Amino acid sequence: MKNIILLVVLSFSAQLLLAQNIIDDHFNHLKGKDNGTEISVDGKLFGFAAHFQDNEDKDVKEAADFFSTITGFTAIGFEQLSTADMEYKAGLSQLRNVFEELIVIRSKGVNFSLYINESDGVVHELVGIGHEDEKFGVFSLSGKMDLKQIGKMASEIQMEGFEKMEKIEEYDLSAVEVYPNPVSRNGEFTLETPLAFDGGTATIIDASGSRVESYDIDRPSLDISTKNLSSGLYFVEIQKEDVSVKKKIIIID
Repeated sequence: MKNIILLVVLSFSAQLLLAQNIIDDHFNHLKGKDNGTEISVDGKLFGFAAHFQDNEDKDVKEAADFFSTITGFTAIGFEQLSTADMEYKAGLSQLRNVFEELIVIRSKGVNFSLYINESDGVVHELVGIGHEDEKFGVFSLSGKMDLKQIGKMASEIQMEGFEKMEKIEEYDLSAVEVYPNPVSRNGEFTLETPLAFDGGTATIIDASGSRVESYDIDRPSLDISTKNLSSGLYFVEIQKEDVSVKKKIIIID
């Protein structure tokens, strides 16, 4: 199946993506550089996947179901960019204003982050950005996607950078939950984490970035008191080894 998907992508990768996305908004200045690689694919390619939805092969059908929910893909990459670190930090600053942080991976000099625009369990846009020394890359995947399927299908896409998305499935990020949200002061909220985060830590961070409290993750469900917290916006950062995930939590009077 990997070979089929790769052939389809290569066949259509020259098409231009017309829909507006985060790359058009904030990384347009990187387009057209001689030492960069650009890929843009519009929804017509992914719509082609619908022809395989009745396939008897389970893997092919799952892939077709997923790819038919995608409306566009854009990527820019550089093997050598002197401003790679600056572009990465500036990109994170822009993304944090409009997207929710999904996962951050820091490993052996590699920094990679995934951000999503999600509502009611549907991912409308997923953005990956990363750098290693002078290497830099950013991509945008748009559509109406299921988070679980994104991680699963990442292993089927033979493209540098997508292998990091396998962490979505490995750490079962769709199972990380914070509720109730909002939560009242002098109450408590529950943090649910999958087994992959066992032995990690959960840290409460306020809107200014200050760390308020930390907890060891030693069970799937952790009840956290809000008695010592003022009303406002907070983040729960769940961390295990080189992977961290953030969830927003709002405390009200």
